[in-house]
Amino acid sequence: MRINFFKFTNNLLNLSRPVKTLIAISIDFSCCIFSVWVAYYLRLGNFIPLSQRGLEALAFALLISLPIFFIFGLYKNIFRYSGLDSLLNVSKALSLYGFIYGIRVSILGIRGIPRTIGLIQPLLLLLFVISWRVLVRFLLRKLNNHYTEKDSLKAFVYGTGEAGRQLVKAMQDNQKISILGFLDEIGRAHVWTPVTDV
Repeated sequence: MRINFFKFTNNLLNLSRPVKTLIAISIDFSCCIFSVWVAYYLRLGNFIPLSQRGLEALAFALLISLPIFFIFGLYKNIFRYSGLDSLLNVSKALSLYGFIYGIRVSILGIRGIPRTIGLIQPLLLLLFVISWRVLVRFLLRKLNNHYTEKDSLKAFVYGTGEAGRQLVKAMQDNQKISILGFLDEIGRAHVWTPVTDV
């Protein structure tokens, strides 16, 4: 099962960029729909079909969210680089979205849409959009660690003195080599624990 997971994730990363962009847009689209639906539940206390009361709220959400996401470049290299800079960019985009959505729905008002939806829905959308990107970042780290451990060359460094420590420091960022420890002059092995001051 674990092998299938890593294989699936690797296949996902190897898809063409337009396909990955389409997947990311589809997830954000789903987050938008779900956030409107949950916002109505939190406001009214029960789940209602969006076709009854939420279509206007959903249509306006989609109308402004996807263009803002494109303007902020949220779909550039999303599956490769989902780091803190990416999450900060998402927060900026959703802040602008929430500002526009809140003014239109909560302040100016749209007939049939409770004004509190304009406050609740952007917060939920922020939560959902960031959550799935954090999940992607976590999965990519797991994938990277899996293949690094699998493909790296395991080695001991001969010499426990300054020269050996300098060699380890030089190779610390090399993902192709995994340092297991040191061998001293009489052949005894010493386990090496990565530390920042090596």
